[in-house]
Amino acid sequence: KPSDLIHARHDIKERALHKVNFKLLSKFEATVQSSPEAAPQCMIEIPAVAVDITVCLGDADSQEMPDPSILGTTKPLDITLIEGSLHVKRLFSRLSQHQYRTLLARIDSILPLLPLVQKIQTMTRKIDAPTTPLCWVTNIERGECCLCYDYTVGNDIAPKEGMAIELLAGLEFNELQLNFENLQDRRHVKISINDVEIAALPNPENTTNLFNPNNFISTVEQEGPLIQIRLEQIEHEPAELLNPEDNEDGSIKSFLMGRAFYDGERSNSQVKINGFRFGLNPNSSAKIIGFLLNVDKTLGDLEQTIYSAKKSLENVDVKTIAKGRDLDIDVNIEINNSKLFVVRDFDENDPSSYGNIELNIDGLLVDKHATSKYKQESSAQLNNLVLAVNKQTQSNNNNNEKTVSTENLLPPLTLSINNSREWDTDKKQWQITSNGGFDKLLKFDIEPSHSDTFTNVIKGVEIKYLQAIVDSLSRFMQRSSVNVDDVDGNPLVEKLDKLTQWVEKTQDHLTKVRSEYNDNNSKLKSIQEKYGEIDLNKQAKRTGFVNRMHSDKWVRYYGALCIGRLYLFDDPNTLNLVTTITISSETVLEMVNNMKNTFQVTKEEVLILSTDDELSMTNWVNDILRSICDNLAPVEERDNSDSLQFVEDDFNQLAEIQKELSSLSNSLGNPLALVSKINSLEKQLKEKDREIEALKAQLNSNNNNNN
Repeated sequence: KPSDLIHARHDIKERALHKVNFKLLSKFEATVQSSPEAAPQCMIEIPAVAVDITVCLGDADSQEMPDPSILGTTKPLDITLIEGSLHVKRLFSRLSQHQYRTLLARIDSILPLLPLVQKIQTMTRKIDAPTTPLCWVTNIERGECCLCYDYTVGNDIAPKEGMAIELLAGLEFNELQLNFENLQDRRHVKISINDVEIAALPNPENTTNLFNPNNFISTVEQEGPLIQIRLEQIEHEPAELLNPEDNEDGSIKSFLMGRAFYDGERSNSQVKINGFRFGLNPNSSAKIIGFLLNVDKTLGDLEQTIYSAKKSLENVDVKTIAKGRDLDIDVNIEINNSKLFVVRDFDENDPSSYGNIELNIDGLLVDKHATSKYKQESSAQLNNLVLAVNKQTQSNNNNNEKTVSTENLLPPLTLSINNSREWDTDKKQWQITSNGGFDKLLKFDIEPSHSDTFTNVIKGVEIKYLQAIVDSLSRFMQRSSVNVDDVDGNPLVEKLDKLTQWVEKTQDHLTKVRSEYNDNNSKLKSIQEKYGEIDLNKQAKRTGFVNRMHSDKWVRYYGALCIGRLYLFDDPNTLNLVTTITISSETVLEMVNNMKNTFQVTKEEVLILSTDDELSMTNWVNDILRSICDNLAPVEERDNSDSLQFVEDDFNQLAEIQKELSSLSNSLGNPLALVSKINSLEKQLKEKDREIEALKAQLNSNNNNNN
């Protein structure tokens, strides 16, 4: 494509009049430290990292090289391309049990920072995307990673002489590329990887012609990469709102189902997978599952942390996040020449163990795209699906040649599914139709020569490995079950839950009331503007000319500070409203450094304003600050011109108190659970005491009888 910088960057660099290049050569190492006293353990090591950044200036086809001897006679060179690259020859990674548990604990401590991410996103929402062509290329030639158990002896995690770690699984990959491009109104993300292998360790050489039972994922030798992913994101406004009278609740479902499809150049994603092999062996998976479940921080703990942080994210407006970066994209997925194997460990003493069950996918096509403004079509087609049994036999001749015979359990099948979603403009609702099916009847059949192989694969799962998985799950569930909500006689949690429910309901009602209030207020102001009934001299606390920063330029407006609002008009005579912002207890007023007589007001948007002199700026800042403080004053001291705003502010303070109480309740969770556990142990001790007393009585009785 003409917008593809990966292919066009060489031509841009050749035409550049001047280039600036930065190079950085270094090494990288990431460690995990469980405590300040513990020795750091290496988790990721990259022996050599090469970073190269090139900035291209000017274009020989459209601009002349400036003469440095003549100042001010030529235009400065424009930046035509910023290219960056990261090259890694080899990457080594090791994740031990101790590192894994420590990482989960660190993740749990970082999750409460999610509200900060939301705040940063809100602050940068109004920043325009850079227009300079930007290209970033990441290449990792080879990576090796492994899961392993520690050098553990009791609580000692230091390595001991003569000890070796126990390897569980290994990951190897070659030629991983991650490219990012930014060009005006579009962005490209491209990911490709040549081959991947994930296997249980140790992994001895496979001397058979069958799929290696120790492999989870592997790649066949072929031309081209194993996985290719391409995402093209087009910057545009959200599509048409289907029911303008309905208010979006901010959820992703509401945003997608409540809008039509964008009918211009659309964002799209493409995924191609070729030559993929996946193996399922429960025996080699048992230890890995136990490794992943043996943690201190369970999913329940992480869920509780996310729930606590989520309350600060409930008011995120999906409409503003997705604006220009629409979630409505076309999707195309293509999988070719891929197979899934159900395998078991080979046994030299059992010839029937040399076999597996194969699910062959010759081709899978998934496509989702919008055909018009009100219609979207989706389709999935699975070509030449075959379920078969592979059996290896050894010839009786002197060559001992090993051959693999295949028997199909099902005939080759083709499955197609089609789905259509169309908006009915008359009924104001989505019409969804679906159809599909197999091209022939399913018929399961197996020859006796391969039936023993099929049953042996199924029976090859050893009971001890299944027991290990069940034991790991049992211990994991026991650790997850200790929760403050399970403590008997805890009315605090019940009352706080009810309070939280009522606060959420009231917030929803207030949101609807505020929306109706704003609509009515806008209609009233439109009528007043039409008939000239606005008297700023009576309603406004302060009026005057101010300068607003807009697109890196100062634009002069006529400002009016009224009760609860700050208005900007294009002219004091016409009073055509340009923008307005709410002045409440949540409004942020800040001074702008390094800019004379400049301040910033932040609420629904960010307004950067300046005045002609310092006195005027001081008056504006004082009056805005006084209006903000009025919303924090007791009800009896406020001006009741906007009583709804005061109700919202008071309720927001009540909601903050409720959040603090919930946080306090969560902090009391561990002591309460500990008390419950102590009570349970105390009951067990009392039962043991009674058993001991009974045994003593029986012993004394026996002694008396002997006497």
